[in-house]
Amino acid sequence: MSDLEGLYQIIDVDENDVFFSILPLHHVYECTGGFLAPIYVGASVAYASSLRPNVMLEEMREIRPTVWLTVPLVLEKIYQKILKTLNEQKGVKKVLINLMKTFAKERLSKRIKASLGLDRVRYVVSGGAALPEWVSKGLEDLGFPILQGYGLSETSPILTLNPPHSPRNKSVGLPIPGVEIRLFEVNERGEGEIAAKGPMVMKGYYKNEKATKEVFYDGWFLTGDIGYFDEDGYLYITGRKKAVIVTKGGKNIYPEEIENKLTESPYIEEVLVFGAINPETGEEVQALVYPNLDEVRSIAHKMGKVPDDDFIYELISKEIERLSKDLAPYKRIKRFALRYEEFPKTTTRKIKRHLFEGVFIKVGEKVKTDL
Repeated sequence: MSDLEGLYQIIDVDENDVFFSILPLHHVYECTGGFLAPIYVGASVAYASSLRPNVMLEEMREIRPTVWLTVPLVLEKIYQKILKTLNEQKGVKKVLINLMKTFAKERLSKRIKASLGLDRVRYVVSGGAALPEWVSKGLEDLGFPILQGYGLSETSPILTLNPPHSPRNKSVGLPIPGVEIRLFEVNERGEGEIAAKGPMVMKGYYKNEKATKEVFYDGWFLTGDIGYFDEDGYLYITGRKKAVIVTKGGKNIYPEEIENKLTESPYIEEVLVFGAINPETGEEVQALVYPNLDEVRSIAHKMGKVPDDDFIYELISKEIERLSKDLAPYKRIKRFALRYEEFPKTTTRKIKRHLFEGVFIKVGEKVKTDL
């Protein structure tokens, strides 16, 4: 209830609103934001009957929601679909779209939103994982009212949210009323472990005093996430404390930063970046890549090539090199392998990193299908 009280001091929702629900209700993000929040003010909730993209979009067009809680992976796929549709237009239609991009952005935005059933939407809330900046910026440029937030199951879950009047979607926003946030063990770049305090924070893990003691320090709940504040108090997430890769030279590398960069490629559907111990050089950055096979086949066809393992590996290698140019040399991927099936994920579509602990890609290894 305290989380809802804080949320409704930021978000203006009433009985006229319609929420569109696609996430499982047992997940606290959907339970608080997509179930209790609308019930609290008498708003309506429409439940998707399927998560198959075509069915979901058809139902969204029928419902025309005003509020939509979703996760980064869904927004990423929608944005890529929009870009693909715009790029595939030919002749007069393509000329008109290019003109609209320049001179009639608002009209183009209305057309795109109407095609998705989002012409009435006032809030598109992204949570459950980090939203890549290239996705949030791209959707914002098209007029989508994106709001990124942050929280954990242990905090009911909402801790921060971007204010609708002044969102900075590279960040996860400002602490909602009732929440205190501070950073522990801050480094020279101003990054530290995010800790929270407030009535929405749990009392502890059920019948597990040891685990409870591990996550509380002097009354502060330690989230395990690393982040920093900007000059206006907006919080930015850098990565997970457990996932950080420490190089031989003592540099910290956050896999999420590299993953977000690489998924800008239309040929990379998913990627998992991790640290692996090389007996000769120490910790090095490696990756498993799940290619977007539809896009790969399309480019192979245009080039008159066969989309076999060698072609795909070479294509992904060039994409990694291209997208890594802006990264510091120590953050660049030393080796990668292809994977031809989706990564196992949580209910909020986050890759289950723990299943891949201890993975090491050997020299010359291109394809991994064992996990």
